[in-house]
Amino acid sequence: MKKIIEFFCYEDDKPVEIQIEPDAIIFTASPNSNLKFFAVNCQDDFEWFIRIDHASKAVQLLPESKGSFQIEVYQDGQQLDYSYG
Repeated sequence: MKKIIEFFCYEDDKPVEIQIEPDAIIFTASPNSNLKFFAVNCQDDFEWFIRIDHASKAVQLLPESKGSFQIEVYQDGQQLDYSYG
């Protein structure tokens, strides 16, 4: 099972920083691009939680499950050099 969360910015939007936990790695969603976080090999209880920091205009992404899972990150369809799990 896969569970996906996607971030995108329109042409005139400012970039948004997305910090994924527990690694505290920061990815940037830039104008005219999309950033997808795939939870793969996860259990049915897997959920994404999001914390928005309005002061710094950043997002904290918190994956949660009682079971194991893996995270893959894609920007504009290309897998980035990051994996968790």
